[in-house]
Amino acid sequence: MMTAGNQPLFDHLDGDEPEADLAGCDPEQLADHLLLDSLLREVHAPDAAATRDRVARAMARIHGRHPSRMNRLRLIQTHRFLAVAAALLVCTGVLWFLFGVTSPTAYAALNRALVSAKVAADRFYQVVVERSLPGPARIEASLYVNGGRKFTVEVKDMPAGTLWAGGNEEHVWLVPAFPPFPVFVSDDPRLMNAWLERQDVQLPFLQITTVLENMQRSYDISFPEAPEAPEAPEAPEAPEAKELPEDLVSVVGKRRTDDPLLPAQIRMLARADSGTVQELLLEWDNSGRRPTPRSMKFTLAGEEPRPPDWYDHAAHHDAGRRIHRF
Repeated sequence: MMTAGNQPLFDHLDGDEPEADLAGCDPEQLADHLLLDSLLREVHAPDAAATRDRVARAMARIHGRHPSRMNRLRLIQTHRFLAVAAALLVCTGVLWFLFGVTSPTAYAALNRALVSAKVAADRFYQVVVERSLPGPARIEASLYVNGGRKFTVEVKDMPAGTLWAGGNEEHVWLVPAFPPFPVFVSDDPRLMNAWLERQDVQLPFLQITTVLENMQRSYDISFPEAPEAPEAPEAPEAPEAKELPEDLVSVVGKRRTDDPLLPAQIRMLARADSGTVQELLLEWDNSGRRPTPRSMKFTLAGEEPRPPDWYDHAAHHDAGRRIHRF
């Protein structure tokens, strides 16, 4: 049998002997000696109950005194994994703020505005388009929206009167200002721009949700930078900068694509609590071959409910007018 000093090895694991003789033993060597000692006892003095008891005491003492190398390796690997994960998180955060353009908080404000714009509620916006083409330099219109599917636009001061256009879940439509012309109706929303161009009306966007969705897809979103105060030490009283009210949030989107038909920059002003868009300012750089406006501005003017048929053409022309379906 294996011995430690003058005693059998297992006797040192019974709990009554001092532990000094085994304190410096390597766990793997100790396990090997215990296994060999157990085999010798089985050969020379077999006792099944005593063997089970000795094995149980030995395992308890080994694990209690010397953690296994496997446990130490697992502990080291866990610590290394956590350290690497923490380092990656820190690096990602640093890179985001150093090189990332889109601000997570500004993007959240934009997303809140889009969710609010899709709510089925009537809203009325005054629209002003500054043109860069021959013809009327300025177009003014009234835009009524309800969610992301219904809209009606009214363009006054046309040579022959008032033009109406709109759309709903079923179709788009246009009522020309000249009464002899028929009403245009189609289930293809792409025809709307062509209809408006024939009427010499330049309205690239007819839905608040369309503008906001474009900002999500094709623009870098951030909060506007605070303007630097002009240096005027000799001025007696410099006017104070106009601060944004606390209940409003302003977001700026700068185009990151090469599509010249999209505005180069979009500024959004929305309520901080509900996300309702108060103002949108779209500005083009006119870098493409196709003509685009210089700017287009939406300003919230009311939220009064509209009649149920307000977003259908029948509410905006005489009953006997001809209908041309495409």
